[in-house]
Amino acid sequence: MTDRAKEFLNHWESEHVRAVQHARKRDEAERLARECLADANRAGITEQDLEDAADGDLVRNMLEALEAAADDEMSRGLRRDK
Repeated sequence: MTDRAKEFLNHWESEHVRAVQHARKRDEAERLARECLADANRAGITEQDLEDAADGDLVRNMLEALEAAADDEMSRGLRRDK
């Protein structure tokens, strides 16, 4: 894995991953993984480097990012309610 691939992935997720309904998470993770891979390829990052940056499973990584986005959204909502 290259540092460039890890930085690309982190930045890409911050720009593209948003919370979705639980029933849509798997489909959304797969869509995000395809889109991220296409963008990475255009940026000169190989599929292998991107997979390595995602700890070997880009779809699972996107699922985790979607969960984190949902958690963040929920915690922001709870802070507003106080």
